[in-house]
Parts: sequence; C-alpha cells; structure tokens
Amino acid sequence: MTECPVYQIILLRVSVAIFVEYEPDGGGALFSLTGPAGTKPRCEAEELRASPFRFPQFAGSRLLGVMQRHRVDEAWQLSQAYVDGADPRRYAEVTDWCVAVAEMLAQRDLVVARAAWMLPTIAENENPQTEQDQGS
Repeated sequence: MTECPVYQIILLRVSVAIFVEYEPDGGGALFSLTGPAGTKPRCEAEELRASPFRFPQFAGSRLLGVMQRHRVDEAWQLSQAYVDGADPRRYAEVTDWCVAVAEMLAQRDLVVARAAWMLPTIAENENPQTEQDQGS
C-alpha cells in the first residue's frame, strides 16, 4: 500500500484545500473549500494531473502527514459529510473549516503524522542549557 504525503494548501483568491500527492509528476487529489466568511463552504473533490505547488495562485502549504492511496475517496466522502452535517455558522472563515476537516481526518486515522516531522515548540526550547550551564 502506498503512503502519500498530505498537505493543507492555500490557492490565493481560489480556495483552501487538502491535497494528497500520489502522481510521479506531483499530481494527485484535491479537496477544496471555498466561500465567503460566515457561511458553510462549497466543497469540490478533483483529480489534478499537475502539482498545485506550481500553480500561479499557490500561496503556501503545510505538511499534515501521510494517507494510504486507496483511502483518498473515503477521506473526501467523510470530508463532504462533515461539512454538510455541520452548522453553517460553526466556523467564521473557510480556513477554519479546512483545519477542522483536516483534524477530523486525523482523528479517524486517515491522515497519520509521523513523529519525525514534528517540530519542537518554543516552550520546549525556552531555556536551552549549554555545556557551560551544565557544569561541563
């Protein structure tokens, strides 16, 4: 079974989306959310032949983890059901909806983060001790 990287991406003035990259040229599956603030977003799942990272509207991304290639359709169905079943005023911005969908996918183990990808937080490195501080 093939593990594919999963990203949250921003396509400026187009949408925010969850993207699963599984094609050799960077293509894959995109679940995009669009709409004005304060409303339930419109959702669309589509296959991309080219990487969205090359689109002129690409404005940023965040690696979420990995997903099994054969679970992409299931993930998009659950994502659509999550948005359809939620209160339209639940989240103020479409980006909040995207974060909530990503969290739901992680809770259902469709997206799995790898420990090696986790970055330390500022709190963990607030008081780094040097060798001199440790009495060496």
